Amino acid sequence: MPPIRLGFIALLLLLPALPACEGPRTIAGRVRDGAGNPVPHALLRTRDDVGDVSAERTDSAGHFSLTMISGMFAARASVRVDAAGYHRRWVRLPFRDGVEVVLTPDSVRRRSPDWADPETLPLLGLNFSIPLRFSYTVGITRGRLAAPDDYAGWLAAVEHGTGGVKARVGYMRHGPVLGGQLSLAMLGTSGRALTVAARQGYAGAEAKLLLRPVSFTFGAYSRFSGSAPGDARLFSAGVGVGF
Repeated sequence: MPPIRLGFIALLLLLPALPACEGPRTIAGRVRDGAGNPVPHALLRTRDDVGDVSAERTDSAGHFSLTMISGMFAARASVRVDAAGYHRRWVRLPFRDGVEVVLTPDSVRRRSPDWADPETLPLLGLNFSIPLRFSYTVGITRGRLAAPDDYAGWLAAVEHGTGGVKARVGYMRHGPVLGGQLSLAMLGTSGRALTVAARQGYAGAEAKLLLRPVSFTFGAYSRFSGSAPGDARLFSAGVGVGF
C-alpha cells in the first residue's frame, strides 16, 4: 500500500482522539418510568471534557436540559440519573433534543443492578507487532457501561497489516485508565511478516493490556496451515494506540 494511503488511513483513525472542542453542547429530553409517567426532580449529572460537573434536575413533567463542554467528535455523553424511589442508571445519551430515559422503581428487582443498557462501541487502533508489522485494527464491542469510562463487553475485531491479517473474538473490560482484553484469534502471514514465513495460518490466544491510550499485546499460536520448517509455534507481541 502506498505511504500516502497509509498516512491517510492513520489520520482518519486518529481524528477521534484529537482534543478539539466546539463549546457547549446540550442534551434535552424527558425522564419517565416504564408506564410512561414522568419522574420529577430526577438529578442528571455528567463530567465534561474540561473536568467540570454538569447537573440538572427534571421539572414536574420530567423534562430536562443538560449543557456541557464536549469534544467536537463525541456523539454521546455518559450521564448518571438518580431519583428517589428509583434505581440509579448510567446511560449514554446523544447530543440532541427528544431524548428519553426510563427508570425502574426500587420495588422492581433488576437482574443486573450495577449495569446500564447494552452499548455497542467501535474498536479502532494503530499497531506495530510481530509478525504483522504495521497494522490497523477495526471492530466493535458490545457490552454494558457501569460508569463513565468503565466498560465491559464482548468484542470482534480484524487487524490488517503489512505482514498479514488477524481476526479475533474475545472479552474486554476497562476503566478510565487501565483495562484488558482476552481473545481467541486466527492469524495469516503474508510476504512481509516479521520472524515467520509467508502464507502460514495460525490459531491461538491473545492478551492485551490497555494503559489508555496505549495498548500492549502478547499472544501464542499454533500453525494449522502452511509448511514452513521451524514455524509450528508462534509468539506475538506488539504495541499500539487505541483499542
